[in-house]
Amino acid sequence: AGQGMNIAENLYMQGFISYPRTDNTVYPSVLDLNEILSELGKAGEFHGAVQRILSRGPLNPSRGKTESKDHPPIHPVAVPERSRIGEREWKVFELVARRFLATLEEDAETLNVSVELFIKGQPFIATGQTIVKPGWKAVYPYSILKEVTLPKMEKGDLVQVNKTELLGKETLPPARYSQSALLKLMEENNLGTKSTRHTILQ
Repeated sequence: AGQGMNIAENLYMQGFISYPRTDNTVYPSVLDLNEILSELGKAGEFHGAVQRILSRGPLNPSRGKTESKDHPPIHPVAVPERSRIGEREWKVFELVARRFLATLEEDAETLNVSVELFIKGQPFIATGQTIVKPGWKAVYPYSILKEVTLPKMEKGDLVQVNKTELLGKETLPPARYSQSALLKLMEENNLGTKSTRHTILQ
């Protein structure tokens, strides 16, 4: 997380992305989204997505739960020449660019089904999911839709059990705090002063 933020700040200082240290998830009305799209469309990696978004007419960006007036949500500003920045810098820029495009894309739609099966009197649930419209997930590959196709079934149908497996598991301890989770917890408990933060992180 620390390395990613350092790279983002470096991209910001070079004028490639907006200020990265913000929790804002709502674009202000003064931000020209069309201008940002036009700039982003200059890169071959994003040209197709930009043209598809612009072809639908007026933009209707998604809105998150956090709105602040200090800085707009992180977004691309100018496209760097890929050959002139490091691979990590490009990956962070691409993440910001694709996230921005995703907020302007259509909703993703899936068809989800579940079937209750009884095996020796015990209930089991089988779930399936098919993609109806990929929407924003088409431009944001970091959120993957997995398709699981179930055969068409009606109530009372019989199915063949090919294999059963009994798994033995133990209760796992809670996951370690990530840097971002720890800082969020500190802010929630009003421990955000510099001296207190330094002590806890030690």
